[in-house]
Amino acid sequence: MNITGARAIGAPRTQVWDALLDPALLARALPGCRSLIVTGDGVYDLRIEMGVGAIKGSYSGIVRIEEPDQPRAYTMRIDAQGTAGFVNATARITLDETATGETDLRYDADAAVGGLIAGVGQRMLGGVAKLVIDQFFKNLQLELMKAQA
Repeated sequence: MNITGARAIGAPRTQVWDALLDPALLARALPGCRSLIVTGDGVYDLRIEMGVGAIKGSYSGIVRIEEPDQPRAYTMRIDAQGTAGFVNATARITLDETATGETDLRYDADAAVGGLIAGVGQRMLGGVAKLVIDQFFKNLQLELMKAQA
C-alpha cells in the first residue's frame, strides 16, 4: 500500500524537524501511541493501540530514523507486530521552508500489512491510514502552537 501526501505546517522548518524527532511530542501527537522510547541513536521502541473496523489490537515494534539530512529530509522505518497482525512501513519525509517561514512537509510511504488486519481490505486500510495521518498532523500543529506560545 502506497500513501503519499503533503501538509502545510505553520512553523519554521527547523522547529518542525525538531518536533518530528522529539519522542515525547510524537507520543502525544500520534493517535493510539502508548509509548515511544529512545533506545539508540535514531531508534525508538514503539507501543501503540490501533483498530480497523472491528479488528483492534496492541502493537509493539521498532521505529528507525535513517538517512537524515537535517533539516530537510529523513527516512522512517517501522516494524511492528501485534495481536491482529503486523505492519512494516517505510516513509520518506521531506521538509521545505516556504517564503512565509512555514514548512511544506511531504511524505511518500509504502506499507505492508499482514494477519487479521489485512483481511479488512486495502480500501478500508487506506481510509483508516488517511484518518490517522490527518489526526497526527492536527495534533502536531497543536503541539507546535503550544511550543510557540
